[in-house]
Amino acid sequence: MKNTGDKVLINGHEYELSEKIGGGLEGSVFAVNNMPNFVVKLINTAKLGSSAKRELREHLQWLKNAVGANEVLKGKMAYPMALLEGDDVGYIMYRANNCDSLKKYITFPMGEEFVDWYKDNYKLKKRLQIASNLFNSLEQIHISGLLFTDLSPNNVMVGKRENSLVFIDTDNMRRKRDNYLSVVGTQGYMAPEIYLGLADVNSKLANGEFDKNLLPQSGALSAESDVFSAAIIVFQLLTLQHPFVGDAVEDGTAEEESAALQCKTDYVLHKNGSNASSTPFVKLFDECKIVTPKIKDLFYRTFVDGKNNPYLRPTAIEFVEAFDEAQDMLATCKNCGAELVYSPQSDNHCWDCDAETGNRVVLEIFNGYNEADRNKLISNILNCEPLSEFGERYRFIPISTAILEEDKPKYLKLRHFERTAKRSTPFVKIQLMDEISGTVRVQIVDKSIIPSCNLIDRKSPGTKFPIDDLTKAKEFSFDKFAILLDVVQSRVGKIETIGMLSRK
Repeated sequence: MKNTGDKVLINGHEYELSEKIGGGLEGSVFAVNNMPNFVVKLINTAKLGSSAKRELREHLQWLKNAVGANEVLKGKMAYPMALLEGDDVGYIMYRANNCDSLKKYITFPMGEEFVDWYKDNYKLKKRLQIASNLFNSLEQIHISGLLFTDLSPNNVMVGKRENSLVFIDTDNMRRKRDNYLSVVGTQGYMAPEIYLGLADVNSKLANGEFDKNLLPQSGALSAESDVFSAAIIVFQLLTLQHPFVGDAVEDGTAEEESAALQCKTDYVLHKNGSNASSTPFVKLFDECKIVTPKIKDLFYRTFVDGKNNPYLRPTAIEFVEAFDEAQDMLATCKNCGAELVYSPQSDNHCWDCDAETGNRVVLEIFNGYNEADRNKLISNILNCEPLSEFGERYRFIPISTAILEEDKPKYLKLRHFERTAKRSTPFVKIQLMDEISGTVRVQIVDKSIIPSCNLIDRKSPGTKFPIDDLTKAKEFSFDKFAILLDVVQSRVGKIETIGMLSRK
């Protein structure tokens, strides 16, 4: 293997390796002299024959072409931009600058106050955003027909400012349709079926019975196994605890810990399990102080219902929706500054100082649509004759809920107006200016989606006050007015969106 000061050949040019910045048994990553935005990964091929080396180079070339041609994935991955030439096997890629390893968020640094570290330096909002971005990126990978296969905190970098994610060590990625001649993953982050596949392969190898055609049927990598790995990471991100390592395991033997990391124990929040954890943030997770009930249910479906049945696991997009919704429900304790997930339906106490959080200003968004329009839409989809408009009626359905706090603007996107996981630019900026007086400021930031906006007198609902210049912010008291937004045609017909603010 090469060291600092050695040179590598790329596209006919020599590049000098600078300091070693990472690596392990499979290879090393070096900075490149005079090229601060790039790094070189050298893969350890000492135990590979010429045929295996050729296949590895072919795989890296495929990965370079597959990701390089995908505009969505290019910005999410440190992928091979060019391959090393000569006897070296590896590639050059962009360096994830201004990023921290996701591992920093799940590893408590010694010498610091635990709660302060969690509360101040790595806020709950940031953790929820990282979770949403992780599952969203995974969904984009799967839509592109690919699998990440080796997802762990070591392979994810987090932007220091925007919480954007960059995947590194991408050379284990595969096509969904590929056959796999080896089991890929990191101890503690592989789905249970991958460990079963590993045991099956080892057994066949030991008996001289290995048949590569059997492997995809036992321990095949899949989108579901990627989601399982991501769920383990995010559970650790929120609780700082592995979901299958309970108190008994932590106090047990190395063999028991290894079994837990292979998911052979119960989920620590299994209702009838024997592997409970007394870790403080596991308790807060269970009490829905730092997550919503929907998120809690998704993890239960993953680690209990879907533990040994991948097809019962939630999809990546279900996690994205839940974590986006959770960010809307964040509130800040006025006593100690901790962030918590607020529930309008129950009493709320701060998880840190136990102070009552009191009532908060809650924005509830409802869609009203003409039932006849919706029936016409359904008829068109089914290629039927339009239904009769006799007895048409107007219906309102709840779409989304958000907590407003003083001087913390909320940006409303497509998912706030319509049930969709599609990500969009902001359409509306809404901000609580004064909680005591109930003064709110609203501003339309995308007139192409919302061509008109009105205030409705809450005492006389039929009275509308148009906001003439939508580009200018309008202030009003939510005790006196509600917001009526006209939204362009949606998939359920023309809708009007009503935003009702109240204290709950």
